[in-house]
Amino acid sequence: MKRALLGRVTRDEAFLEARFRGGVLDFDSCGSLRLVVDTGFSGAISLPTDRVRELQLDRLGVESYELADGATVEVGAYRGTVIAFGRRLELPVLALGADPLVGMQFLHALAGRVQFDLRRGVLRLIPLPRRGWRSTR
Repeated sequence: MKRALLGRVTRDEAFLEARFRGGVLDFDSCGSLRLVVDTGFSGAISLPTDRVRELQLDRLGVESYELADGATVEVGAYRGTVIAFGRRLELPVLALGADPLVGMQFLHALAGRVQFDLRRGVLRLIPLPRRGWRSTR
């Protein structure tokens, strides 16, 4: 099992990188998909609508979310599968916005600790104990 997921911290944002493999969002494999860590987003993961359609994720329903500007929007919620720390976990994916995000539900589900090293520009997610995770091996 990986000891930590590493991301980057820039002057403007913190982000993780992942890649899609067979419809699964794999954080253990560095990839070209950049997901901004948004602590103001209460959901798990959001992806642009066209990406969600492309991945053919199973639709769970519709959820209401309040945006940063106070507006409330109805968005499609889908079943997503994530691999992180050598484990597989199902998390909801919202079809929302132009930029892929990971939010607080993602951090609560996966990380026991989140460290932002602003000097070095490193984001580090330290895993939770294994409870409730299914092995990918």
